[in-house]
Amino acid sequence: MKCCSYAIPSALIFNNNISIPKTGSKKGFIYEDDYIKKIADTVIRAANSLGATYTDFRLTYFLSQNVSTREQTVQSISENENLGFSVRVIIDETWGFAASSTFTENEAVRITKIACELAKAGKTVNKNPVILSPNPIYNDYWKTPIQKSSFDVPVNEKVEFLLEINRRAKELGSSYCSSFIWSVNEKKHFISSEGSYIRQDIHRIWPSFEVTVVDRETGDFQSLDSSTEPMGM
Repeated sequence: MKCCSYAIPSALIFNNNISIPKTGSKKGFIYEDDYIKKIADTVIRAANSLGATYTDFRLTYFLSQNVSTREQTVQSISENENLGFSVRVIIDETWGFAASSTFTENEAVRITKIACELAKAGKTVNKNPVILSPNPIYNDYWKTPIQKSSFDVPVNEKVEFLLEINRRAKELGSSYCSSFIWSVNEKKHFISSEGSYIRQDIHRIWPSFEVTVVDRETGDFQSLDSSTEPMGM
């Protein structure tokens, strides 16, 4: 869907005032539920007309950001956005699948036809017929329990936080210190021909740093990271 990546040289940093280039686009999920349901309904109707006994539609939006520093230098700041949808069908007890990153009604119909064609072609070699077990119908929404999204925190604040970690590490005796904050937000929609509609808003964040101490006399060194793991789900 969209992608941007940019780096900030250390020359732009003076007295913790960081000049951050504009990405040229506003990040964020722009599709309303009604439009997503409309596309999913179009997919299900098209699949039914082509012989599908089951259909599901999935839409995923992925936003990531990485802020990396070393000592008092910003190594890089990058952001990426991606969006795609997929269609799964069952025809003659055989799965068919297709996907695309172009989210329009015409493209959804085209992808549905491909999924159905693949299911029909797969029937000739399918030795394990697909028979779905009965499932309840779900209409639900789940969001990672957070107080504030990492994407609502200005990049400047993240940079200042990381530079302070690096500064304190140097004060305590490290020779080098690098740090980063990696953030992810995924929005997922699932709609099935059985009537289920499930939405998820998933957030993850991974802050970490690594310090290195060098023995200037011998040249030996030791490195240790903060041993943090990505948080959230």
